[in-house]
Amino acid sequence: MSGWLWDGKSWCHFLCPMGPVEAILMGLRPVLRPRGRLPESLCRTLDEQGRERSTCVHCHSPCLDIDASKAYRTSLREERGLGAAWWSYPGLVLAFFLLLDRSGSSLNGVRLASWASASATAPPWWMAALGLSLGCAGSLLFFWLLHRAGISLHRTRLLATTSAIWIVFWFSDPTLGLWGGWPYHLLQLLVAVVSLRWLLWGWGREVSS
Repeated sequence: MSGWLWDGKSWCHFLCPMGPVEAILMGLRPVLRPRGRLPESLCRTLDEQGRERSTCVHCHSPCLDIDASKAYRTSLREERGLGAAWWSYPGLVLAFFLLLDRSGSSLNGVRLASWASASATAPPWWMAALGLSLGCAGSLLFFWLLHRAGISLHRTRLLATTSAIWIVFWFSDPTLGLWGGWPYHLLQLLVAVVSLRWLLWGWGREVSS
């Protein structure tokens, strides 16, 4: 509906709540970048020869899907509100898993993608709201103190992104319990190494705010 009314990816850029999450997890750039072809999420069509061509209408500039680095640098200068969401995200993720783990069985349901069992022992809404709010506030305070201590806004964002990724893979199992044992732990190690390499790459590329 939004695309029909305003054209382009108006839903993704302005309405979808996953937009900020995508920006936080991608950071300065994605781990893998397509080369020599259109970005994966760019609006496109096929010409008469069957080749892809862009149909981008520049509904949002700079666009995260076209130039992630430019979008990131612009957000440092112009989207201060996103910084608060960025810093609070690791605490939100951690609080989510800790709330589910309070009974022991819920978190196992998340690991095995058995959301029915996870929901059956989920905390009441008021406890969930309070826990998530405290998690966000604690995370926000932690990264704010790091920033006040002299760590740049860019680097605190990198730390927040990496922390959130590590928390997710520590508590959940993307293989849905199919691997188990050492293969799953090997996957965790791989994620840790790749994300650490991404962190070090971005750490050395200071971005002024």
